[in-house]
Amino acid sequence: MSGGRKRGIRFSKLYSFSCLKSPFSNEHSQIGKKGYSRVVYCNDLDNQEAAQYNYCGNYVSTTKYTAVNFIPKSLFEQFRRVANIYFLVVACVSFSPLAPYSAISVLAPLVVVIGATMAKEAVEDWRRRKQDIEANNRKVKVYDNKSGTVKETRWKKLRVGDLVKDMYAEETDRPAHARTSNLNEELGQVHTVLSDKTGTLTCNSMEFVKCSIAGTAYGRGMTEVERALARRKEDRQPEDDFTSEDLPRNRVTTQAENPQPILGSIASGLGSYKLLHILEFSSARKRMSVIVRNEENQLLLLCKGADSGMFERLSEKERLFEAETKEHIKKYAEAGLRTLVVAYREIGEEEYRQWEEEFLMAKTSISEDRDELVDAAADRIEGDLILLGATAVEDKLQKGVPECIEKLSNARINIWVLTGDKMETAINIGYACSLLRQGMKAIVITLDSPDINALEKQGDKETIAKASSESVGSQIREGIAQIDSVKESSVTFGLIIDGKSLAFALNKNLEKLFLDLATKCASVICCRSSPKQKALVTRLVKMGTGKTTLSIGDGANDVGMLQEADIGVGISGVEGMQICYFFYKNIAFGFTLFWFEAYASFSGQPAYNDWYMSFYNVFFTSLPVIALGVFDQDVSARLCLKYPMLYQEGVQNILFSWPRILGWMGNGFISSMIIFFFTSHSTIPQAFRNDGQVVDYEVFGATMYTCVVWAVNCQMALSINYFTWIQHLFIWGSIAFWYIFLIIYGSLSPTVSTTAYRVLVEACAPSPFYWLATVLVVVSTLLPYFAYRAFQTRFRPMYHDIIQIRRSLGSETEASGELPLRVEDKLYHLKERLRPRES
Repeated sequence: MSGGRKRGIRFSKLYSFSCLKSPFSNEHSQIGKKGYSRVVYCNDLDNQEAAQYNYCGNYVSTTKYTAVNFIPKSLFEQFRRVANIYFLVVACVSFSPLAPYSAISVLAPLVVVIGATMAKEAVEDWRRRKQDIEANNRKVKVYDNKSGTVKETRWKKLRVGDLVKDMYAEETDRPAHARTSNLNEELGQVHTVLSDKTGTLTCNSMEFVKCSIAGTAYGRGMTEVERALARRKEDRQPEDDFTSEDLPRNRVTTQAENPQPILGSIASGLGSYKLLHILEFSSARKRMSVIVRNEENQLLLLCKGADSGMFERLSEKERLFEAETKEHIKKYAEAGLRTLVVAYREIGEEEYRQWEEEFLMAKTSISEDRDELVDAAADRIEGDLILLGATAVEDKLQKGVPECIEKLSNARINIWVLTGDKMETAINIGYACSLLRQGMKAIVITLDSPDINALEKQGDKETIAKASSESVGSQIREGIAQIDSVKESSVTFGLIIDGKSLAFALNKNLEKLFLDLATKCASVICCRSSPKQKALVTRLVKMGTGKTTLSIGDGANDVGMLQEADIGVGISGVEGMQICYFFYKNIAFGFTLFWFEAYASFSGQPAYNDWYMSFYNVFFTSLPVIALGVFDQDVSARLCLKYPMLYQEGVQNILFSWPRILGWMGNGFISSMIIFFFTSHSTIPQAFRNDGQVVDYEVFGATMYTCVVWAVNCQMALSINYFTWIQHLFIWGSIAFWYIFLIIYGSLSPTVSTTAYRVLVEACAPSPFYWLATVLVVVSTLLPYFAYRAFQTRFRPMYHDIIQIRRSLGSETEASGELPLRVEDKLYHLKERLRPRES
């Protein structure tokens, strides 16, 4: 499926092995699986029979390590990295008597790096541990059957069967927490964002705003979606829509996975009822029922659910107001409201008695088909219903959602919304949150057609499946043809597909076609999608495109989607410059050793002192890289928001592509040649000092090492776009520290300092050739990169180069409101290059 697609480089997978990582399973939880059941003894935890089930406790632990396994497990994690294994092998070889360097000089940097990484892991795990402690010690109220009162206990002490009072989550003012820092690099390469709707794009705070009773609609006013549609049509909102006559002031609000509790809240003021049975809501049934006995001793079944499953359960004689109610539901859905159909029926005593026996047998069954038995019993009594009407609740958009999605879309990030809502609701919310935009053409794939509906009434499952698959395939091909027909234009497309169609689109014979169509669209909305479908769609996008995916969700239904994506955000970036610079500085340094060994006929004589080698990556060149990652910015945050297209440098791997990596490696190779040959030819042929002494290999090594330190740090200075005093301190301080180290280390006894004994004070510093060679070699080393950047900025600028030009001419631009002609010309050519991607 993905063989023909170009795969990008993944930062987090470039340097580590994936051994002993457990593969993801389709089944994210045993709960809800076919045949799953459990016996619970409510509020009777001392029961001997309850002990035999040995259910797990409520203790929460999200930590990766324990005090016992931290050292071995953390070491194992460290040595999954290729670089650490390499340096470990080098350290082991250094214990050999034939090694040119001492073991301690090779082992010390490895210990420092691994120790620092383990310390980071420990700090992150301790933070997770503190969050676990806070969660486990949260107070909850539990009913005590012995005393008959409600007592407080800790969350971790809850057991299966406890009756908990008022268990809810308050809104907290907390920032986002990164549970792990290992995926930071991926954030700058996100190509596709897959998001749940309820609780993610919307607040998951349901507000009862409209209803239809006996064919009459109640409630006026405008929802957020209607206001967005009005703005899209350039309509104005009449002022009288905001008067106090719109809706009753006392609104009923609820926060729940589904808008189920509304009717119960209303009914609390309409008399008393004895609750006999609850027929639970499920995504398969799409409805919920209760059986109650009223004050007049009548048995009533009250049912509420999705219109797709409720209308077919109505009695043929009791379908009054059906047409009016369907029309109201359609209008509510178009307004972005979530709807429920409400119906009821009276139950006779004998019918109820027989059904109750069957239902209790099904509920207490421990066979694999327990769920099917329960659903069958519920299905048997949820028939011949009498239509009452429909309710409509509004789930308001989160603050800033439309603006955020618009920015992401402008950055050419593909956005997929996976929701369980009706297609009409999803489409109109898509317009409200800027997922679907004015001028965008919609491609709708649905099985709600007369032909399919006629086949469903016949009940032949094989024929229905075959016809549905052919219909979905045909619609997908038509969509691809529609997009290809206007490829040269700037028209964008949005794809909307319902749950039934999605089930067939994810089959092996259609998934590649579906992915091709979806990736050609700017936005995708999957309606009526189940949790499993969300996970499968995420896997298809990740594996099919080979690009970085990010999923966002807030509930248990989103767990599979969060686990499947490269990055899961439950309610990475560092640019490639740092990694490329690491390649550069190590190749520039390493190849000077190669050239020296070739010059010395591979005698095994080292070019540098042991501790020069050890401190190179630890002290002399590491801090500027940290400063680059933390403080550098090619453009300001304000300009990033103003020009979202800049994000494409990460998505398209412009800053971390193989050509760029090979280019920096080539730059390091050229720098090593310049450093070695210029240093050797400028110092060796003539007297190095005034007394006529020539260069020995200790002085030559110190001189060449000085040139390396200067060159790689000045290379970093040329690469930085935004200087702060900390960056200046780290770059020039690293160079100064080399001289300080050479003075202190060289002043130690010859048995300790070996070849570095007084090499700076007595040999290098007094010689003019040492300083002249340093200037000559460093300037010559930087010239190739300087010339390349000047050529690239002038003739082949990247996105951020163009914005930097605009920023440098900011005063002129701000004054006139226009760009200089040469910058406008570059922006025009940039847009021309991006036009094929937009379509």
